Amino acid sequence: MVQRRRQRGHGQSVERFILFITIGSPNILTKNCSSSASSQFSDSSDSGRNLIFSYIDAAAITRQDATVEATKSKRASAFKAWKSFLHSIDFTRSLYLDGFDTFQKNIIMSAFAHAVRIGAFSSRRNEHLVEGTVNTTVSYVAQTFRSNNRGDPRLDTDGKMCFLLNEQWRAYKNLDGKRKKQKALPMMVLRKMLDLSDSHWETAVSWLLIGAIFFAMRSCEYLETNTKEEYRRTKILRLKNIAFKKNGGIVQHNDPDLADSDLVIVTFEFQKNTKRDVQVHMFRTTDSVLNPVKAFAETVSRIRSYPGSTDDTKICTILRSNGQIEEIKSNQVRDRLKTIVELIGGEVLGFTKEDIGLHSVRSGGAMAMFLSGTSTIIIQRIGRWSSEAFLEYIREQVESFTAGVSQNMINFEHFFNLNLIATQTAVETDNKSGPEFVPFQVQFSQLALNNDSS
Repeated sequence: MVQRRRQRGHGQSVERFILFITIGSPNILTKNCSSSASSQFSDSSDSGRNLIFSYIDAAAITRQDATVEATKSKRASAFKAWKSFLHSIDFTRSLYLDGFDTFQKNIIMSAFAHAVRIGAFSSRRNEHLVEGTVNTTVSYVAQTFRSNNRGDPRLDTDGKMCFLLNEQWRAYKNLDGKRKKQKALPMMVLRKMLDLSDSHWETAVSWLLIGAIFFAMRSCEYLETNTKEEYRRTKILRLKNIAFKKNGGIVQHNDPDLADSDLVIVTFEFQKNTKRDVQVHMFRTTDSVLNPVKAFAETVSRIRSYPGSTDDTKICTILRSNGQIEEIKSNQVRDRLKTIVELIGGEVLGFTKEDIGLHSVRSGGAMAMFLSGTSTIIIQRIGRWSSEAFLEYIREQVESFTAGVSQNMINFEHFFNLNLIATQTAVETDNKSGPEFVPFQVQFSQLALNNDSS
């Protein structure tokens, strides 16, 4: 609603101006629009013209909700860098490179990408930005081009990403080196965290993380992060998003036996991948600590006991000893997690506190499911991945990942290719003398496996 009020405050939309620039002012034309569209409406009545105006403005207002505030801010910052780039090369004729051919635009965009790469418009100068950041910045600028009725300056004459930028991205990746990934967190760390909890806050954090790891949650789904919630697409879960069932029926949050429920259902209303209202459920385990039902029951019961709690209360809510109700911060939980990892020790875990972060909880959930033999499609469903990208989080970390592979490989020590040519009569056509069979050949290669080495 805030965004809509802001849009209305500006009055008429840009699209209205572009379409009807010649109505009432036939001598005023913009370079990027023709008079053909507006001339089609030159005989329209005032009521008809006002109606299309209202539709155009409403459409513009609606489009404001296509992206969150954080994305809009990044897009604005990228275009500000673009304008600074043009100013630095003393080119002020056109923000959108009007008059340049496709290849010339490609060249200029590659130069802009390099300027971004070396931090020419960054607050921290002389620090090279990684390929992902540069690529995203150029992409935001291209989006602004398109929103102003210009073609994407990154594309070649075939409508594909131009060769120059493709090569540039590849070179940046090579120069950036290997990206350090946060290690997947074993569940035993969370068991130890709960065991070492001495305060209300520490206990609350422990149960929150135990619940999160079973659903491979993103930290922004259960903790307050540095980015305000209204500026991002993913929202923090509320109490209304947590439901419990037993014997097929819903268990109310105030039920004293909530922790004895059969399963817990979490509804993710808003997600980074734009999917809405995705429900994921987990059944209880036989463990007294590592149990998703008990973890969320502890969290829900705790928050419901706070004065003023409602269905919309965030699951990261905490009542401090001074009586103040706050939200558990991600940086505080990260520090707590690192402390526990340090106490356990690298000789036990195989990594140190420097190797982990809050994303380790998400990848830890994926790792636990994978090592238990859970199919990749179920892991994707639970973690809400749109592809098998989760494998990037867990591969090469533990020896268990390839357990048994080498033994299975030698089970088929000998194999050979069998090439066969088969002649078949397969095509039948109707004629007066009856069916006609047309011979044809099919050649195929079949891999024949034999575990008998003789």
